[in-house]
Amino acid sequence: LRNIEELEPKHPRQLVRDLPVDLETIVLKAISKSRSDRYATAEAMSTDLERFLDGLPTFAQPPSLTDRMLRWTQRHSSLVRAIAGFAGLAAIGLMACVLLVLRENGEKRVALEEAKASIRLAQANYAQARDAVDRLGASVAEKLADVQGAEFVRRALLDDTLRYYESFVEQADDDPSLHLDIALTHTKIAEIAEQTGRMNDAIASYRTAAGMLYRLAEKNEGEVGNHLALCRNNLALLLADQGEHEEATNLLNEAAEMQCRLLKEDEGQPLSGQLSADLARTQNNLGFVLEKVGDFEAARAKFLAAAETQRRLLATSPQDAGAMRDFSATLNNLSLLSADSEPQVAIEYAAEARALLQHLATKLPENQEIRRDMALAEHNPGALHAR
Repeated sequence: LRNIEELEPKHPRQLVRDLPVDLETIVLKAISKSRSDRYATAEAMSTDLERFLDGLPTFAQPPSLTDRMLRWTQRHSSLVRAIAGFAGLAAIGLMACVLLVLRENGEKRVALEEAKASIRLAQANYAQARDAVDRLGASVAEKLADVQGAEFVRRALLDDTLRYYESFVEQADDDPSLHLDIALTHTKIAEIAEQTGRMNDAIASYRTAAGMLYRLAEKNEGEVGNHLALCRNNLALLLADQGEHEEATNLLNEAAEMQCRLLKEDEGQPLSGQLSADLARTQNNLGFVLEKVGDFEAARAKFLAAAETQRRLLATSPQDAGAMRDFSATLNNLSLLSADSEPQVAIEYAAEARALLQHLATKLPENQEIRRDMALAEHNPGALHAR
């Protein structure tokens, strides 16, 4: 504990010699012992990481000699700690006096309103903290996945995020008002376990989350139903990878049925577009699982159902790049599945997918994911003609 308090953390380049210097500077700034030296917001750190990934100079700079001397002085100043202790005691005493005065003057209502305001502020801060952890956890770790030498940092980031989620679950377990948050946190724990190769742990966490979400959905399917459907999707894909195709198929069918019900209830509402996209994803996943077990006709039917869902979505949101990319992926699935039985139809599907991606590549020329999709789409027609 004394080392944690008094010693600077090891520089990451001492552990991974080929780690880029700019990435080390970002990490050191993020874990600085001094709050004022750390990033002020999650967005600031995310911006620096994105500048690093784009090859641009980062805003974070290595600490100067003066900075290091100041930090050393601050950590070893017993006088400052003593003053802080006295200040804390004085603040507590002042608060007690204020409460007594309020009580004596009959201003309980004012005190109550202030307490409520403090609770609202605490809740807002809690939500911001959770959002920061989400953004700086799995999302940034995913961006670091392709950076050479960054695997140590990426794994450490995921492990820290996992510890935060597990701590939250342990502390909030007895609070009924947080049961939805707890369930969703179990899904995030599962996602991190999956990213770090712990598939059995991921399946167990998804099962825990699905059980909690099912009980919550019985009381309020409208609010919780799609969370449950998405959780069942993720669980089903892991089970299918382990050969549990029957359970995976059942989970995906249940997810699709729930999403269809929610779409009928929410038709025309702002969330209906996202529900449509999620339903199409479930239908596609069903197609993949059915294709794995050799039921090609049933798989084709699910891919066609996904394509129809996505066509309707694009009819209402023709400029939605995400919906366009998802639709092109479904068309490619149909193309590959139809290649042997209906080669001409397969070529038409592939051509339509390629046209969508060319349009997206023109709109978003810097998007690497679209470029990768485009490369696959360019290959499909040639492969199909060669059959």
